[in-house]
Amino acid sequence: MTIANCQIIDRIGATAGSDLHRGRLTDGTPVLLKLAAQYADETQAARLKREYLLLQSLGVAGVARPLAWVDERAGSAVIVEDFAGELLEALLAREPRFDVTLCLRIAHHLAVALAGIDAARVIHRDIRPANILVEPATGEVLLVDFSMATEANAVSTHAAAAAGDWAYVSPEQTGRMNRSVDYRSDCYLMGVVLYRMLTGRLPFQASDPLEWTHCHIARMPIPPAEVAPHVPQPVSDIVMKLLAKLPEDRYQSAQGLRADVDRCLAQWLASGQIEPFALGAQDIPERFQVPHRLYGRDVEVERLFGAFERMAATGQA
Repeated sequence: MTIANCQIIDRIGATAGSDLHRGRLTDGTPVLLKLAAQYADETQAARLKREYLLLQSLGVAGVARPLAWVDERAGSAVIVEDFAGELLEALLAREPRFDVTLCLRIAHHLAVALAGIDAARVIHRDIRPANILVEPATGEVLLVDFSMATEANAVSTHAAAAAGDWAYVSPEQTGRMNRSVDYRSDCYLMGVVLYRMLTGRLPFQASDPLEWTHCHIARMPIPPAEVAPHVPQPVSDIVMKLLAKLPEDRYQSAQGLRADVDRCLAQWLASGQIEPFALGAQDIPERFQVPHRLYGRDVEVERLFGAFERMAATGQA
C-alpha cells in the first residue's frame, strides 16, 4: 500500500487513536505512519489532523516529530520520524516483568518527555503502553499518540475520561472527584505503567468502568516491593507517590520525578542497591496550584470513606 508516495512496509500495532505502521519515503528515508482506522469518518480524520497540528507545536524530546499530514482518497495519515523501537504493549506481552535497570531507564526518558509536554502547557491524558514505543537496549521512548491530549487550560473540571483503557485513568479523569485534570494526571498514568513493568501486573483489577472508577478513587494498590520482592524500596516508593489519589500528594513537577529516578538509577548501576532517601527533594512546582485537600476533619473523612467502602462492597446505600 502506498500513501502520498510513502510505501507502507509493515504494521507495528494500534495506538489509542490510529494504526501505526513503518514505511519508507521515495528517497528511502524510513518513517512511521499513523493511519486513521479503516472506514474512519470525518470526525476521526479531523482528530488525526488536530493531533498532527499539536505535535507540530511541541518539539519535545521523546515525542514523535511530525513530517507531513496526508489526506487523500487512500486515507488520512500523519507521517512522523522513524524510531527504532517497539510498542511497549508488545514488549510486555512477551515479557510481563522488566528488570529494574530497564524500568528505571524507561522512567527517566518518560520523565524527560513529560517535563517537555508540561512546559508546553499540554496534558497528554493517555500515557499507556499502547501509545509508547521503547528501544529495549537503551530504554529510550517515543510517545506516538496524542489523540486525547489537550491544552492545559482547555480541560473541563467535570469532564470524565473518554477512556480507551480504564486501567490507565487517573482519579480526577473519572469525572467523579470534582477536580480539574492537570499535568499531575499524567504522573498518575506513568505510575500505572511503571507498576506494571516492575511487577508484571496492573495495580488494580476490575471488569467494568464503575469498578475501575472505584479502584482509582478509593482503593490503595499493594506496593510494588510487596508484589515483587526484587524491586528496591525507594523505587517502590516512587511508584506509590505517583499513584497517590490526590494530585497534591504526587510529584508536583516532572523534573522532581526525574531527579529521584536518576538518583535510583545511578545507585543501582553503581552498586546493585539503592539506599533509602527522602523523595521529592528537588520537586519544586513550576506553577502555583491552589490545593483541594481537606485539612482536618480526619474522623469525619474516615466515616465517609468507610460508608463508601461498605456501599461498594454490599451495594446497599
